[in-house]
Amino acid sequence: MSTIIVFGPTGKVGSLVALNVASAGHKTILAMRDPSKPIPVLESDSNSYTRVKADLSDPASVSAAVKETGAKSAFIYVPPGTRDALRDTLEALKDAGIEFVVFLSSYSINGTGQELSSIPQEEIIPYMHASVELNLKAVFGSAYVGLRAGGFATNTLAWVDGVRAGTVKLYMPKFEFDYIAEADIARVGASILTSKDRQAIPPELLVIGPRLVTQEAAVGIIAKTIGKEVKVEELSYEQGVQFAISSGIPPFVAKYLYGKLSTGEGGFTQALISEGSGNIERYTGRKAETYEDWAERNKAVFSG
Repeated sequence: MSTIIVFGPTGKVGSLVALNVASAGHKTILAMRDPSKPIPVLESDSNSYTRVKADLSDPASVSAAVKETGAKSAFIYVPPGTRDALRDTLEALKDAGIEFVVFLSSYSINGTGQELSSIPQEEIIPYMHASVELNLKAVFGSAYVGLRAGGFATNTLAWVDGVRAGTVKLYMPKFEFDYIAEADIARVGASILTSKDRQAIPPELLVIGPRLVTQEAAVGIIAKTIGKEVKVEELSYEQGVQFAISSGIPPFVAKYLYGKLSTGEGGFTQALISEGSGNIERYTGRKAETYEDWAERNKAVFSG
């Protein structure tokens, strides 16, 4: 069995990638800024993992972690504030012995309808992920997969306080998202990392939830799941941006995201849904999880 290093194992997706890789019998390395940080979903079988100190924004630490553990495959993401689209880090991974990479990318690249190199810098999220994918191609050739995930269901955890209080504040409540489950993203990522036929997997792979659900309807699904009445209060653009900033989203990102909601640009098409949800079933052998499924698994979080 191969040795696989997972960067970001404390995250919602990274922790489940590690869980699935270890469950498949592979030696699993958890690369962390703070190796002492607890990871609840992995604590029940903590002996299956080796922790090392490493930070994707620090190529030297990445190189040391790979050389120390002998890892041959890696799961990575793009940390906030990355300035060189991970170019130095990717070269460090390659030089240290990594042969294959799965990168947690974004469906928003497809939403632009443009070639990777043509996406303008103003398109903050697709540009950032496209830049990393371009660097992956330059450094690793075809030995990588950009896992282009849709809108995370976990984003709705920002509604927890509102749900408990009985009112969720939303800008553009009729806007639709796919609400892909983090478990599905992780299962696909782990399936690719542990595959014996990775050469047959395309370097750009969409993974998207099975259907579109409006924000308002998603609140209703949560309300029904926990058996509580929850109202929706519609916010103006300005109120929405301020609400996002108060939740910890950087101002320039909040303005970008809410601007996209305003124009409807970069949204999901049925073609994207079909392709992305089909890939989940193709690479995991199970249908994509619905938002109802996700809400049921997380109802204790919302009910408090």
